[in-house]
Amino acid sequence: VDFSVIWSNIQWFEVIVLQLIVTFFTVSLGILIGTVSKTAEKANGLGLFVYFLLSFLSGIFFPLKQIQNSATLDKLSRLMPVRPITQGLTEAFDGVYKFTDTTLLTLETKLGLASKTLELGPNYLWLLYPLILGVLFLVLSYFKFSWE
Repeated sequence: VDFSVIWSNIQWFEVIVLQLIVTFFTVSLGILIGTVSKTAEKANGLGLFVYFLLSFLSGIFFPLKQIQNSATLDKLSRLMPVRPITQGLTEAFDGVYKFTDTTLLTLETKLGLASKTLELGPNYLWLLYPLILGVLFLVLSYFKFSWE
């Protein structure tokens, strides 16, 4: 097994953009968790639970190919906002990620609703999912926060 990295194949611009998106998402999620938790201990426990849930179901700890054997886990995995970033980073480090590739999405595999095929367009549209959730988490934190 060869574990060497070919540095010339890494798409650094894509890696930096994806890292900024995941940083924004996780920081806004952490702010929301800190806002809704009554104590630091509860925030820590809830944060760890959410972290491990996102990590396991997004393919950070093990390849997503292993999840695809279970229909239920695969559907849950597809709803995780970190999954497109995990896939994008894997492809960017392999030198094959493109923001402009078109992606076909079947609603059945994404949401379990119908078996229609929907053209979502470029890969960067998938990146709007964690960005929109990050903004939503910040807005919720703003309205929920109070000095006590």
